[in-house]
Amino acid sequence: MYLDCAAAVDLHRRGAVLVEGNFDQPEQLQLACQNATAVFLNVSPSSRGDGAELRQATNVVRAARASGTVTTLVYSNVYAVGQRKEFPRWYDDTMSGIRKDISRARVLSRISCARQVSQTGQSSLPAVFMTNYLPPSVRGCFPELAESYTLRTAMAPEKRTMLLHPDDIGRFAAAALIGGEGLTAEQVARAIPEASGREIAVDHILRDVAERLALSNPQIDSQLWFWERQDGIEPRELEAEFGFKLTTFKELLTANQELVRETFG
Repeated sequence: MYLDCAAAVDLHRRGAVLVEGNFDQPEQLQLACQNATAVFLNVSPSSRGDGAELRQATNVVRAARASGTVTTLVYSNVYAVGQRKEFPRWYDDTMSGIRKDISRARVLSRISCARQVSQTGQSSLPAVFMTNYLPPSVRGCFPELAESYTLRTAMAPEKRTMLLHPDDIGRFAAAALIGGEGLTAEQVARAIPEASGREIAVDHILRDVAERLALSNPQIDSQLWFWERQDGIEPRELEAEFGFKLTTFKELLTANQELVRETFG
């Protein structure tokens, strides 16, 4: 974290103790873990194939172990990570998303090892971020949505996406396990015009076409594999079980209406 950025200044004003550095600086991570009792870890996958995700997660785990005070480590990963080998159809090195899945599965294994040193390892496995439909993520996840106002998806019309506001992960790190709302592509497309005034079309990619595209397109690959795996979950049941309310997609759009209109207006 850079101490002069707006987010850091805001955190400092709220009473947070800040340490300047990054996940590739073990000494700074050890400094940050001093006298801490819990660590929340969220590392990003690397598109360069350099193992940065596993390396950085390992640095954080080692710093937590070395502190002598950290007893709980919460890791935010992704739903159904590491399960591709249980489904031969999807466990194929030619699939574009497999390296990302393997990397995150290795990090999850490393976090699980924390239990061997009297630490509690909790893994939060959320589904799809609601912010994937807003800048800057929308340009990578759904490029046609921002360019031609078309939601192009490999999901079947009846399939729902389990959507989660990223803020809910931080707010309920140990309990935000699945998603805040389950929506079909049509429901997502109907929600955006209410905030932007721009009608959104939906383009369902034929299954055989999507399977060919998945070989080189990680977003299509993710839709075919990951979104099918989490379709049966009911977020409202989780709310009742854990006693909190997760953000809905409409609430996210309303809270970011200026950004929505700038993107889709």
